[in-house]
Amino acid sequence: MILYFDTETTGTNSFNHEILQIAGLVEVNGKIVEKFEFKSRPLKLSTIEPEALAVNGLNMDDILRYPDPSETFVKLMKIFEKYVDSRKKDKTSEDKFYPAGQNIDFDVKFLRSFFYQNNNKFFGAYFNYDYVDLRMMMSSLKAWGLVDLKDLKLSTIADFFFPGKKFDAHNAVADIEMTRDCILKYKEIYVNQQAVRNVITGQSDERPKTDKRKLVGKAKR
Repeated sequence: MILYFDTETTGTNSFNHEILQIAGLVEVNGKIVEKFEFKSRPLKLSTIEPEALAVNGLNMDDILRYPDPSETFVKLMKIFEKYVDSRKKDKTSEDKFYPAGQNIDFDVKFLRSFFYQNNNKFFGAYFNYDYVDLRMMMSSLKAWGLVDLKDLKLSTIADFFFPGKKFDAHNAVADIEMTRDCILKYKEIYVNQQAVRNVITGQSDERPKTDKRKLVGKAKR
């Protein structure tokens, strides 16, 4: 069970800044079973970074009209509790969400802080500590020389996998949908090769032969 999610925030420090928008896709057995998007009005107005509003195309009037964070948290928890029984004892990793996204550690920190902000200390009852991170996946390929990317921004990775495809960057809904598309494309190209599977499962000692023409790409942004 995977929760792909993305947050837009008032800054980059999860202790001082807050969530403005959170969007997610719940995946069960490879299929999207739920999609959500919520906005949240920040309470620490003095800590809002102007750059954070600018990158999201927002102003103070916009965010002051957002719902109270406690209302947003209740809606979010209703979704989480549909899929995770937080009271179940001896839960396994399959009973909780695997967080997934682009630089997902950033979003996990903010979501965990959102739990604490709403007097809920049971983040770990819903989420595994292991996660799926598109940025780290692509970082490995870049380090091994298998892809040629100028950076690891979502827009650059998206252009590598889907040349010319446009999406609304810095909108949480568009970001997480594109992130999932990229993760699935990565899985298709780099994980689902039979030779790779054979090596991983111990059926073969031969390393997979890679056609670099299929792996190396030039990012346009």
